[in-house]
Amino acid sequence: PLLFARLRPDSFGKQRYRVLDVTGRDLLGRTAEAVSCTKQRPTVCLDGEWYLLDDDGSILTGNVFDEAVGTGENGLYPAKSEGLWGYVDGEGVWMIPPAYQEAAPFAEGLAAVETEEGWGYIDERGDYAVQPQYLAARRFRDGRAVVYTGAETDTYGNTKYEVSIIDSSGRVVLDRLTTLRPSRNTTPTYHVGRYFQYRDSMGNYRLFDTSLQQVVVSPYEITKVIPRENGGGQQVFIVAKDGWKGLLNEKGDV
Repeated sequence: PLLFARLRPDSFGKQRYRVLDVTGRDLLGRTAEAVSCTKQRPTVCLDGEWYLLDDDGSILTGNVFDEAVGTGENGLYPAKSEGLWGYVDGEGVWMIPPAYQEAAPFAEGLAAVETEEGWGYIDERGDYAVQPQYLAARRFRDGRAVVYTGAETDTYGNTKYEVSIIDSSGRVVLDRLTTLRPSRNTTPTYHVGRYFQYRDSMGNYRLFDTSLQQVVVSPYEITKVIPRENGGGQQVFIVAKDGWKGLLNEKGDV
């Protein structure tokens, strides 16, 4: 396994990294400006350019990237070159040429990509499975994905989003959910385990299961679902607010 050591910032406050083996040996012989410590295909940034690393820590020869994400499915990884994103294989060879403004890792055979027309989804051949049309698009999970179809900001700077849930063909299976952005660092809709959560226009958190049945409504953000013991008993949820955590039952009571 590769180890990534973060060094103390230099006199200019810049962060640097080293790539080590389990004995502490420096595998690159130099420091890196940034690293992506994924298990699938680690990447490093050297002199402003990104490289893929082999399992032994050596730099894979071939393409050099503006940015590279070492996370993907079936050996396809997002990478950026000359301002556009595409997908490379584990050796750094372009499998889907760079043609997108943004590109997310593949999940369940599809990847969200952004073009001038908006966000859509491509398959592993680079063909569109869902045409670009959305403000934003999230990864697929259990055959469902969240897409953003509209946004409205009031005079106080609060943004409301209109979202839908689609299947892999682009068919809408749950439509016109209105959400609020919970905070600057989180998205309006996201997954908790195998559940889907969003914050409605009243500020409540709503949790849906994979069949899109509403499970619970909570005034607090749900961070974890505790499974029922032996399939029985009440469902319990861990909720959080301002650094504090608590338990919520399936009726929404703390």
